[in-house]
Amino acid sequence: MLKAEGTKASLIESAVELIAIKGFDGVSVREICEHAGTSMNMIHHYFENKEGLLQAVLKKFNSELLTVPFRALQKPVETKQDFETRLLQYFEDTLDAFVENRYLLRISCAQNKNLDAIAENQRGFVAFIELAKTKKFVRASLDIEMISGLLMDRLVSQANNADTIKAFSGCDIVNDLTYRNRWCKANIDLFLNGALV
Repeated sequence: MLKAEGTKASLIESAVELIAIKGFDGVSVREICEHAGTSMNMIHHYFENKEGLLQAVLKKFNSELLTVPFRALQKPVETKQDFETRLLQYFEDTLDAFVENRYLLRISCAQNKNLDAIAENQRGFVAFIELAKTKKFVRASLDIEMISGLLMDRLVSQANNADTIKAFSGCDIVNDLTYRNRWCKANIDLFLNGALV
C-alpha cells in the first residue's frame, strides 16, 4: 500500500512540475510517467486519464494552500498594533504558501479552475478588514473589495512570476527570505500608510 501511495504521489508531483512548465496540453502522459519513474498504466489505474490527473493536481492545490495564512485572520483583533502585526503575518504566510506551491498556483490560474482556496482566503481577509473598520483601525471609506483584490493580485503575481522577476531584476522571492520579508513589509506599509507625506 505504501508503494502504491508513493507511485500516486509521484505522478501528481511530476504532473505539477511538468504542467506548470509546459502547460496541460503541452505535456504528454508518457512524459509525466517517465518523470515519475512509472508505467503509463498507472495514470489509468489511479486517475483514469490525464484529465483525472489534472483534477487530482487541482484538488491538492485547494486542500493545501491557505490553511496557515487564514489562521492569522480568525481571532478578533483588539488593538491597532495587533491588527498591523496580524495583517503582516497573514501577508507573509500567504506569500510563503503561494511561493511554496507556485507550480500548483500557476496551473490553477492557467486552467482557471479550483480557485476556491484563494476566494475563501480573500473572503476571510475582507471580513478581517471589515472588523478593523468597526474598530476604526482603517478608514471607514476604504473600499475593501478593491483593496483585497489588489493585495491578492500582488501576492499571486509575485509567486506566479517569480522566475521572470528574478531574471530581469535579480530579486529572488523564492530563495531570498530577506528580500521576501522586505517585499511583504513594503506592501503592507503602502497599504497602511500610503505613499503621500
